[in-house]
Amino acid sequence: MSAEKVEFKTLDGIVLRGHLYPAKQKGPAVIMGSGFNCVKEMFTKRVAVAFQKQNITAFAYDPRSLGESDGLPRNEFDPARMAEDYSDALTFLAKHDVVDSTQVGFWGMSFSGPIALAAAAMDARAAFVIACCPWYNYFTKERVPEILDRVIKDRVARLNGSDPSTETCWTYTGSPAFNVPVAESRKAFKLCEANMDTAPHYKGINQITVETLGALARWSPDPLIDTMLTTPVMMIVPERDELAAVPHQIQLFERLKGPKRLHVAHGRDHFDLLAGPGLQARQKLQVDFIRDAVRAGRARL
Repeated sequence: MSAEKVEFKTLDGIVLRGHLYPAKQKGPAVIMGSGFNCVKEMFTKRVAVAFQKQNITAFAYDPRSLGESDGLPRNEFDPARMAEDYSDALTFLAKHDVVDSTQVGFWGMSFSGPIALAAAAMDARAAFVIACCPWYNYFTKERVPEILDRVIKDRVARLNGSDPSTETCWTYTGSPAFNVPVAESRKAFKLCEANMDTAPHYKGINQITVETLGALARWSPDPLIDTMLTTPVMMIVPERDELAAVPHQIQLFERLKGPKRLHVAHGRDHFDLLAGPGLQARQKLQVDFIRDAVRAGRARL
């Protein structure tokens, strides 16, 4: 199975680049986001190939400011803009000869999971959403004022000519950026290190801008999910997830108002959900969900 290098331009003029895994015949397609500060080669490739083998076109792209995609400053992420980028990716992908424009959906894991949900809430064209281990409780409430204070100081400095301030994401002794267990920061750090050889555009960058922390502190998908999301959703929740708390993921699923499907991946955690025992079964569940969702969509036409 082959992949093609493709690119598209967002509404605000940023060129995003990715790999397209075209199916053999016209049909559904899935737009795939990646984990936090992760490039497209790190975790999504094997899932994209699995979709392609089942005649579902997959498009995995680097988020703005990372990997092969444009955007400055580098490693600066705003989930609100990234949700809009999903929509611009749909506009691009819907024109492809092998894609049925009425059967395009969103896929996200970890950081991009709730972004995919928010994107579908804003864009009724999305035929389905798959959210794997969605994570968006980044900080404790007590820490937010300190973060916003840092953000304002950084903005003032940048306007006065300084380079953007940065923060380290993961270390063996904890995460300076996020309020997560030390063990989870260690797993993230080791996993990113392990992917450096297979993800040449990652380059071991383990930092984000301070402005990213502000964007995360200001953003929540909850209002969109609670009031607007009626798209069919599948959530895959790792039974042993300690980064994105399992009760929080289950509560998110229970709040969904549209057609929905839940799979709890027994024995899996946040960082091995897309590998190891049961992977083929989890991939089949996703393929079956996509086919059911687009079939139901055709029935409504």
